[in-house]
Amino acid sequence: VITLGVRGSDADIHWSASELDLRGFQVFRLDRGGQATLHNPGQLVIFPIVPLQRQGTRAWVEFLLAVTQEALLELGKEVRCQAGQPGLFSSLGKVAAIGIRVRQGISTHGIAINVTNDLSDFSGIRPCGITDAPVDRLGTAFVLEDVFAAWLRNFKHGLTTRRDLTNLGCSTSDVRL
Repeated sequence: VITLGVRGSDADIHWSASELDLRGFQVFRLDRGGQATLHNPGQLVIFPIVPLQRQGTRAWVEFLLAVTQEALLELGKEVRCQAGQPGLFSSLGKVAAIGIRVRQGISTHGIAINVTNDLSDFSGIRPCGITDAPVDRLGTAFVLEDVFAAWLRNFKHGLTTRRDLTNLGCSTSDVRL
């Protein structure tokens, strides 16, 4: 599927309706932040649903990116934030996309990590509105379940140890894992 966040538009999709059909893609408009992204087999999508209460959206997004960065580093993949660009990037391109929605203090949606997925599908969109950055993936040496296990370890650790997130309004017992 291709999803368009609240800032997404038809201009973010390069393929015609007939080409989308031919390739088996559906387009969905969602209430998450961001623009266009694509979800295909081999991509890990993680949507933590968490009450934020007193902590701001920016701190939550930064936390999700930090947890993801730490998990990928633990697995041997070096990624970084790139100024003015959402997500996480390797030296070859964007590896992880982020798009959340906060409604009534509850965060939904989350992170999509390219693990073993077919990157050629991204030619059909302008990922997150970025026109000059290619996409990358972790590679075939990685297993989705192992990536998720590393992410979950770092997520749990981050919730219990980060001083800057003590006002998230949640503890690990509030988070359904």
